Amino acid sequence: MNKFKLLDIILTVIGIYFLIISNMLGGVVFFIIGLLHLYQAATEEQTSSNYKLNLWVGMFLVIVTFSGFAAESYITQSLQESYERNESST
Repeated sequence: MNKFKLLDIILTVIGIYFLIISNMLGGVVFFIIGLLHLYQAATEEQTSSNYKLNLWVGMFLVIVTFSGFAAESYITQSLQESYERNESST
């Protein structure tokens, strides 16, 4: 087992654990896993069988986690503005 696969398994277990404990930390770990897959795809030859797998898994993880963080921050911001409006009206 190479170092990348071992690191990927360890980070996946840590990411699942953090998703159970704290939603924010789990997303960060999965974003890092996506970056590691993109790094692995960038360092491999394009004819390698794992190149496309690492590229697509990495892109999927990075896009989904980044979009999730963006949506979460937008919802939090609008909710905070709503609370401030309700607080000032009372």
